[in-house]
Amino acid sequence: MDKKTQGMTMNYQVVPFWIYSGRVAFFILLAVLTGFWGMNAFLLYLLFHGIVWQLVVSLRLHTLKEKGLVSRSHDISHWIVYVYSIPVKEERAILKNPCFALEQNMKDFFFRLLLLKGITQLGFIVLLLVQYIRTDADIVSLTTLFAGLSAIIMAVMLYRTGLLIRALSANAFYTEKLQSESGSLWYQLCFISHGSVKTAGLDKLLAV
Repeated sequence: MDKKTQGMTMNYQVVPFWIYSGRVAFFILLAVLTGFWGMNAFLLYLLFHGIVWQLVVSLRLHTLKEKGLVSRSHDISHWIVYVYSIPVKEERAILKNPCFALEQNMKDFFFRLLLLKGITQLGFIVLLLVQYIRTDADIVSLTTLFAGLSAIIMAVMLYRTGLLIRALSANAFYTEKLQSESGSLWYQLCFISHGSVKTAGLDKLLAV
């Protein structure tokens, strides 16, 4: 819920952040249930891409920024978080789509990281398969059901990553050119979704 307060937007959080997304809440519930049957691959997948992967991308951008190849900017959102019914004010930095000094560096950055993401996704699918085989479960069982659902979700995510890699290889993406106050050009990458909707490249890269 948003409320205008003294010229700024104030956001209110009264439940854990992930509950706002039914999709993520379902994934977490499925991962926990699958873990009860001795298969934690999907839970590890969510933890890796929800925490570790975000850190990997952020560190890579920081390295490029130190070299002067990337310009990073972010917005500050203001939140009131209720902790045990006590309102606590909080500021959160929202990272924007990075700007690259060179167009080729921009493409290489997304291509290499998406390729790495695809490899890790494939690795978690293989891990889930190995864990399922070790359970010696019947074909018709809850174990098979949860493992199948987890595998399908990860396979869909891998497929989407593959589509992004293919788009980069075919130059089927949109490059936005931005000019700084000094007159230098910077480049931002956006992917084109169905209906010609542009989505920031960073959002696609960080998507679970």
